[in-house]
Amino acid sequence: ERARNIILQHHEHFGGGGYPRGLNGFQIFEITQKLILSDFLDSLISGRWDGRKRSLREGFKLIESLEASHGRADRLDPEWLKKIPSWIQAGESQPDGLTPAQVIEGKLNLFLSRNEPSAA
Repeated sequence: ERARNIILQHHEHFGGGGYPRGLNGFQIFEITQKLILSDFLDSLISGRWDGRKRSLREGFKLIESLEASHGRADRLDPEWLKKIPSWIQAGESQPDGLTPAQVIEGKLNLFLSRNEPSAA
């Protein structure tokens, strides 16, 4: 059941407006929020989003810019958005043999586990 819900929720947006259920905020499982961020960042650096490949730094910067252009949380938890500058500073080196998606997953797991947003 949990896996089914994660799959169903992966197009939801933290600020609402996603689909299929129109969930928002902490109605979306935390693990799904991580998946949404990972998938979005991977789509930006791999070129899936618009055909242009980007570095990890460029991907994070674009996410910041896109979310800021809405003037509110859209896809992502605003507490996680505050962490993006520190994620960028942590470096972009990609160890040999790892895909960008694997690097992103590892970095996100590390940073998110240290900086879990509170469900206040």
